[in-house]
Amino acid sequence: MLIYTVTAHTGQRLLAGTSSLIYIQLHGTEAKSEEHYLKQGFQGFWQGSEQTFDIHCKEPLGELISVNLYSKPFMGLLYDQWFCDKILVNTPEGDKILFPCYSWVECHERLALRPAKASLVFQETNPIAHKQRMRQREEQQNLFRWRVYAEGTPQVIDYDTPLTLPAEVRFSFKKETEFYSTAGVQLAVLKLTGLADCRRSWESISQLEVIFCENRNKTFEYIREHWDEDEFFGYQFLNGLNPMMIQRCSKLPANFPVTDDMVKDSLRGSSLKQEMKKGNIFLSDYKMLDELVGNVVNGRQQYLTAPLVLLYCDPYGMMLPIAIQVDFHLLRTHLLAEVFTVATLRNLPSPHPLYKLLFPHIRYTLQINIMARNQLISKDGAISTYAGVGGESLAKLLKRATTSLTYSALCLPDNISERGLENVPHYYYRDDGMKLWNIINKFVGVFLSHYYQCDADVQKDTELQDWISEIFTNGFLGRDGSGLLSVCYQGCCG
Repeated sequence: MLIYTVTAHTGQRLLAGTSSLIYIQLHGTEAKSEEHYLKQGFQGFWQGSEQTFDIHCKEPLGELISVNLYSKPFMGLLYDQWFCDKILVNTPEGDKILFPCYSWVECHERLALRPAKASLVFQETNPIAHKQRMRQREEQQNLFRWRVYAEGTPQVIDYDTPLTLPAEVRFSFKKETEFYSTAGVQLAVLKLTGLADCRRSWESISQLEVIFCENRNKTFEYIREHWDEDEFFGYQFLNGLNPMMIQRCSKLPANFPVTDDMVKDSLRGSSLKQEMKKGNIFLSDYKMLDELVGNVVNGRQQYLTAPLVLLYCDPYGMMLPIAIQVDFHLLRTHLLAEVFTVATLRNLPSPHPLYKLLFPHIRYTLQINIMARNQLISKDGAISTYAGVGGESLAKLLKRATTSLTYSALCLPDNISERGLENVPHYYYRDDGMKLWNIINKFVGVFLSHYYQCDADVQKDTELQDWISEIFTNGFLGRDGSGLLSVCYQGCCG
């Protein structure tokens, strides 16, 4: 008899343990074991526990290609999930093989775990392993389906509530409890301070202080003292809530007729044309808001403007406003993150290196986005209730943003370069962002180059090609102007 020693690791998260009956089967290139019951005894699969079992086989199994887990309810009655971190197998030949899981095993579910070593689809030479890989993709594509959220915007996951999501992409019990507790406290504060039902306009900065009665810090004090200064106003376009709109201006828009006479006092004797030529004039254009109807908040009609702001970078490196004409967090973070998440879950099986790289970061994306659609931007959601733009206008805004979305806008170095902000002083969004970008880019580049050693490897990876295709079709809506496919083509053939 040959003995394979199996160690089952139960997760540390709350409610990870189980009283269900867990069965295991080892699949090798030469043979497979019998289905073996992992008898728990008195210790059981408790939270954070490690259980070791011996599996006796009559013949060598060969190279292990998968571990199959199966769960049955205790006494046929108690339907109890089990969160398995990993399975470690010690073979008779002395090898230690890790099979990562890090997901919930439902009752009556059969879960096939692959070895931790990543592989590309064309590297799967064993027909059984290749078949398992294809089966996993089919199952994932049935679980994670696309749906049109609003015409002309990126598509979303086809689930209405977080409770119907597969367990492995739902919040943990602890995370969900903390999330609702924090949200509940903040909504209660809005009600108790009267902000939720307020129908009056604020007339002074002092009236805003009630919002920060318990959260005052140095930043708040600085803003209170300097909010009406030109230097601080210009600083916000570089390092405020939205530092992604400002761009270098070499020609004024037709709908922004600024003359030299209007700005001569701000340009220190120079002209608008001269300063544009020097690269010192910048523009922030919110044309996406043009003609959108404002929301109705607490019975009062809100109004939206599509402002244009012209700024001048003076000899001291200060960004100053010189002309203002008053006439996107959701898209580039939540909605596009969901596109990449769904495409990953549908097209990249667990052995794929890109899946292993991305999944820890996208695990909770679907739930947070479904909750946002249900509780923030739905008809009675918080944003639709309290924000200046909501309902049909929000959908129109997202559609406009989608039509102008490009792949390069998501790549920080390209985005900074296209907006002409490479050398603008005091642009800390760029400075800090590029440090993070370079760290991530270096790590990902080294990681992926281990698997993709030449352009042919990228071309042969049909799973990767399908992944890119779904992102292009369902995220960028097949727009050639997005530049996604041309970048991919250059990467493979350039």
